[in-house]
Parts: sequence; structure tokens; C-alpha cells
Amino acid sequence: MRTEERMNEKTKFTVILKDKIIREPIGKNKIFLTGFHGIGAVGYLTTRYIADQSDSKHIGYILLDRLPLVVKMGDSRIQLPFELYKRKNFIVMVTESPPEPREMHLLTRGIAEWVITQGFKEAVLIGGLSDKYRSDNDDEYRVAYTSAYASTKKIFGKPMDARLTIFGPLASLLSYFELNEFPAITILPYARQFEPDTRATMIALNILNEYYDAEINIESIRKEVEEIEARIEASMKESEQKALDEKS
Repeated sequence: MRTEERMNEKTKFTVILKDKIIREPIGKNKIFLTGFHGIGAVGYLTTRYIADQSDSKHIGYILLDRLPLVVKMGDSRIQLPFELYKRKNFIVMVTESPPEPREMHLLTRGIAEWVITQGFKEAVLIGGLSDKYRSDNDDEYRVAYTSAYASTKKIFGKPMDARLTIFGPLASLLSYFELNEFPAITILPYARQFEPDTRATMIALNILNEYYDAEINIESIRKEVEEIEARIEASMKESEQKALDEKS
């Protein structure tokens, strides 16, 4: 194991990498990718889906003094709340559970410092925008980016409306990247606010394929979206029929 630490007086942020010998910073020529639970759980679902691809490799963990009290079984082992995976040109952090509120800034500041010191070329963050703010002719997603990204990268997608806000760990992470003049962009598909939105997740995955050559196979999630839509349509028809029966 190789351990890297970022510490302050009272608490500790630690990255544990499984490879014993790494001759150069892990982020060299790589893109850091992560997302959190939030609107539509788009950030979590996107990163989890990528981590579950057959060519993704689990490479390490992020530890805090107070980890969320949640673990799960997967890949013939216990999966921790914050895990790192490598796939093609990406290093992906999967957040199985949101950090405790008092650990939020420790986690996001630690991530930002680690990404910068490890030589990543940019960060791509995934979130969701409530679909109640989407107009009829609007695009399927918006983006938000740091000033360093705008000055060094090509912007794709329309910027998020200035009247809207990003909140939670995604906002904190973006703040630290902005303060450190690091190129970071957030992809924000419109999503259902109070339930996991696989269609919005599919939009995020398609964007990664289009603009980052991620080569992600989205067939399984496409089938899941089709099944969900079929259940919703059947439920709506059943409700309409019940309403007609009651009326008659």
C-alpha cells in the first residue's frame, strides 16, 4: 500500500493507493471525475456505472477520521464509502454515501489539494439540475466551470443560468478549484429532483463519450431507462382507466 495524507490540527484526509510502486504522480495526463448524491442522484449513478464497467480497475480509497457508517458488498469485497477507480484516461472517485456534514469541507478540500498536487490536467464533475427549471426548448443539460477552465479549455454546452445555484459537496469542491485556479467543469443534466434519474445519467454518460472519448457502453442503462419508462406509461394508463371507471 502507498499512503498519502493531508492533515490539519484535528482531522485527517488520507488517500490510500493499492499499487506499491508508482513512479510518477497518478494524475499525470489524467482527468479526475466524480459526483455526489444530489438531484436525481446523477453524480453518484454516473460514477458508479463507470466504476462497474468491465475495464475499470479499483485502485484505492479515501479515508476520513469519521467515515459514513455505510458499507456494501461488491466485487467480492467490502466497498468503502469513498473509492478510487481507474478507467482509460479517467481516475474516478465513487461516493457511496455522502460525508457527514462536519467532514464535508475536509473531504472536498482534501480532494482538491490531492487532484492539484497529483498533476491532473482537469476535473470533470457530474451533478443534476431540477427539471422544473427547464423550459420547453431548452437543452438537456447545462454546464458550470471555473475561470481556469474557461481560459484554457473549449467550453461545450450552455452555462448554467446565473439565477440558479449549485449546493452541497459539489459546490464546495468547485469553490476550492476556483480558488486554486484549476480547470474544472460540471456537467448538469436536467433531472427529476426526488428520485434517481437514469435518463439524466444516460445524458451525462453520452456527454462523456462525445467530448472525452470515454467509450462507455451505455446499453445496460438504456435498457433500464426503457423499462422504467414502460412501467411509468403502464401506471399512467392504469390511473387513467381507473379515473374513467370511477367517472362512469
